[in-house]
Amino acid sequence: MSQEYENGLERLRRLRDTYAQSAAARNEATTRAHIIDVLIYEILAWDRQVVTLEDHHADGYADYTFKTPNPALILEAKREGAYFAIPLGKNRRIQGLKALAHGNEPLKSALNQVAHYCQARGVPYAAVCNGHQLVSFVATRLDGIPPLEGRALVFPSLDDMLKDFIDLWQHLSPHEISDERLRTTLLGDVSAELPPKLAAAIQGYPGTQRRNVLQTELQVLSELVLEDITRHRDMEPRFLEECYCPSGALSQYSLLSKQILQARYAALHHPEHGGPTTVQATDKRGISPDLLAESLSRRPILLIGDVGVGKTAFWRNLVLVNSADLRDDSIILYIDYAAKATMTEDLKAFLIAEITRQLREDYAIDTAEREFYPRCLQPRSTEIPSGRLCRPPRD
Repeated sequence: MSQEYENGLERLRRLRDTYAQSAAARNEATTRAHIIDVLIYEILAWDRQVVTLEDHHADGYADYTFKTPNPALILEAKREGAYFAIPLGKNRRIQGLKALAHGNEPLKSALNQVAHYCQARGVPYAAVCNGHQLVSFVATRLDGIPPLEGRALVFPSLDDMLKDFIDLWQHLSPHEISDERLRTTLLGDVSAELPPKLAAAIQGYPGTQRRNVLQTELQVLSELVLEDITRHRDMEPRFLEECYCPSGALSQYSLLSKQILQARYAALHHPEHGGPTTVQATDKRGISPDLLAESLSRRPILLIGDVGVGKTAFWRNLVLVNSADLRDDSIILYIDYAAKATMTEDLKAFLIAEITRQLREDYAIDTAEREFYPRCLQPRSTEIPSGRLCRPPRD
């Protein structure tokens, strides 16, 4: 145990003995000077520099306001004669405030007063003390339960404080108030709230900003000229080659993607080399891209990212610029489901029509021509009946 804890325990023992020898009722000021101040500064070891007396607000004066460093606890002091009828019983350190205040007008009035102070000032914890009795609770809650219908930490007498001094110390000493031990005990473990977005610190956000003349002209230029350039089939490769600015990471991804494509088409175009190959596992830059390409060559590639980050531009640049040398030995089909297939009712028909169009326009392949279909399977008889057409297999 810390020295402060041991000193507080010994000071509480002396206070209990002194209080038992003096049965005279004290007014509020005397109660605060003789008992509550001792409880706060000498027993619970609060520094006088962080405790504000008679803190004024529009709703009145709070007797004690404790800061850690922001205001965290308000204690309302009552005279010693304002006895709180607190029911006793085994394991009743935690009690319901609603039942505690029922038929107990002095305590109910004090609880309402200090709860109002806390809610008006945004202070989380409240306490009521008449010198020898102490009730503390969470006065500002965010779970939809009225504070005075929650639970409270209750010490009916100085004897109870001395008996369970560890509970008193672990909930109302400066360090424990800062760690919100009282909230955890009374409300239970609750998930930490998400921190506010950084944008919340920007004044006037969200908002709108008027465009100046230059911004307006650039927008018109981009919509009328640049957007048309990217859609022009003959201009797109040159535009990407001269204007696309990949980062270092995107350049590495592009190189790896090209190597994956090369590995796939190498396996297709060179079946005689289908045996195992030896690839160096690492090089001076780390894991060899060739090894990654070989490992991923037969797996699907999924390119993900937020809207507008450049997934489509990355893919078009990879196909039209970085991997242009592969186009002579391969067929690349680009299906835009988002822009072109959104309104279609028959997705299968759209897909077939789009593939047919790209084969015809990009590779001069007419799927309607008879030469497009593979040779028919050899029939059992080597002779084909006269006048019978050779149809492609269903598969």
